Amino acid sequence: MIRFKHRLSMSLAVLVLLSLMIGAAEPNENATVLRFEVSSAPFKFVLPPRELEGPQPPGTSFLSWKPPYAVGIPLDGPTTYLPFVEDREDRGFHEAVEHSEKLSPRQKEFLEATRWVYESKSLFKLRRSQDPNRPREVVLYALTLEDAKEMAQIYVDVAVNGFDDWVQFQAKRLKEHEGFVGSFQTKMQEFEVSVQGAQASIVEIQKRVGYRTVQEATAAIAELDRMRNAAEVDIAGIQAKIAAIQRWQGEAPGTMVLDRLKAMFVEESIALEAAEARKTMAMQLRGDANKFVDARQIVDNAGEEKQRLMDQIETNKNNADGTREWLDRSGKLRPRIKDRTITIYQAEWAAATTGN
Repeated sequence: MIRFKHRLSMSLAVLVLLSLMIGAAEPNENATVLRFEVSSAPFKFVLPPRELEGPQPPGTSFLSWKPPYAVGIPLDGPTTYLPFVEDREDRGFHEAVEHSEKLSPRQKEFLEATRWVYESKSLFKLRRSQDPNRPREVVLYALTLEDAKEMAQIYVDVAVNGFDDWVQFQAKRLKEHEGFVGSFQTKMQEFEVSVQGAQASIVEIQKRVGYRTVQEATAAIAELDRMRNAAEVDIAGIQAKIAAIQRWQGEAPGTMVLDRLKAMFVEESIALEAAEARKTMAMQLRGDANKFVDARQIVDNAGEEKQRLMDQIETNKNNADGTREWLDRSGKLRPRIKDRTITIYQAEWAAATTGN
């Protein structure tokens, strides 16, 4: 197990309280103001070599790099949304490191080589002070003092800005859930109106036709389609006869033929009206059958659809309530690390002579 030996003597310690504005990876007029204690008393890391080597020594070994600075971020406030606490990984921190213009190239190279520390359950990314009055600390490592300050700045900005972004996201989610509740409530009202309309339509159609089930109406649709098609065939034939009669009348036939053509014209005109009437009635009856099927399906599926809409309303209400509750208590979850003094230690590295 890692043994942190923090040799701090009050008579020898020189604590310099610095208050300075440290910009993030990009200039920001709202940059966080950090306070630093630079401790002249080192704390020593005495660890078994296997704890320091990493996955591909010597490049990943802390004994190869021996970073001279360790930055202690105090954890005396809410830690739920802090990177690397309780084995929480945070890609945002690594991305901010990669894009930082203030970290030295050597520091970035070191961080990439020792990234395994923060992607595993490494014990020396967190430390508990021997002073019972000091909180636990997240420990970051640096090759220069300026890199140490920038590492602290990146960590604080990622934690605080990340939390603020999460609050904004939750506020957006709340509006979305509330909007969904209103939308589904409107759909429920519209659906209830459509069910009432369907019920009224069924009653009205049944006054004209005797459909009792969707199956009866569907069978009637097929028969009415056949009747309509037959009427259309009849109409086409009759219209052809009338056209032929009219052509013969134009040929100035004799009186007897002309009288016969007139009689045939009257007969075919009557037949045409009858065929068109059959087609019209078939189409009207088919329309009623279609309306019956549609209305019956709305009514038959009303229970299931109503339950679906109620479930959507309930789900989004619950989501909205949960999100609202989180937002109400988000102030208690907000990281307070930017308000705390950050200690920069001088680190000393040594391999333990035993496996302890």
